[in-house]
Amino acid sequence: MKFDGEKATFYTPNIGISKFDLSIEILPLNNELNLSFEYATKLFKK
Repeated sequence: MKFDGEKATFYTPNIGISKFDLSIEILPLNNELNLSFEYATKLFKK
């Protein structure tokens, strides 16, 4: 996926459970921003 020349790569970690209903983490790493979204699947439709 690209946004005005920027590239996004998606992956799904297998951690099993979510601590919160929804959490978003943004971390800078090597001139990039790494975004992580985690959610409770029982509360949101796919």
